[in-house]
Amino acid sequence: MIIASIVLAVLFVGTATALKKQIPESVSAMVYAFPFKWLWTIWLWAVTILITPSLLDAMPEDWKFLGFLTIGCLMFVGAMPLIPTESNKAHNILGVTAGILSQLCVLLINPQWLWLWAVWAVVFVIKTLDKSLDEWRWSVFLSECVCYITLVCILIV
Repeated sequence: MIIASIVLAVLFVGTATALKKQIPESVSAMVYAFPFKWLWTIWLWAVTILITPSLLDAMPEDWKFLGFLTIGCLMFVGAMPLIPTESNKAHNILGVTAGILSQLCVLLINPQWLWLWAVWAVVFVIKTLDKSLDEWRWSVFLSECVCYITLVCILIV
């Protein structure tokens, strides 16, 4: 199931990138790459559902609620795709919350994978060294990727 989640994630990101001819600003922004918003929702739900059993199984007994909260946040984020004319405040809050909760799960299961955040920091510094901070839009997408990669890595290893 984890491998299916990875394949779906890579295929969807790859397709969105190819369609827009650029790396998306965020996972949520990929909704604009496809003609039907429901396709993004189904994709996010599928990627989330596929990792759910492994995540809940790997969580320490007293902390399983963090796994449930992470999954719940992601499911609600999927139910609220970005809409250009709205503030999307709830979507953004739940998305950030899901990211933070996912990394708390990583911390509890195998904190060694959090070293990937150091790689993120190095990439961020290198990419923004000679540019204004206005050009760091890609960092949200990279942060979301690190959240997913660390989560998947703790479930595979």
